[in-house]
Amino acid sequence: MARINEYIRILFDECKFARRFSLFWAMGLVTYVVVSFFERPDFMEAPQASVVIAFVGVLTTVIGFYQWHRSKDLK
Repeated sequence: MARINEYIRILFDECKFARRFSLFWAMGLVTYVVVSFFERPDFMEAPQASVVIAFVGVLTTVIGFYQWHRSKDLK
């Protein structure tokens, strides 16, 4: 159990897994949503465009979290 705890500590503290995983997750999610949206041009209307913009906002939020957390590490 101690080896697992040490591995998790290294993964999250030294390798910064949480913030990098959240960044890649958001990039993948936004890419999937945008590609799905543009595959069906007959489906594009105002409500669907609002949802796509909301998903881009998720990426913006995650990038802001990443930069804030990274700036704390550099101090």
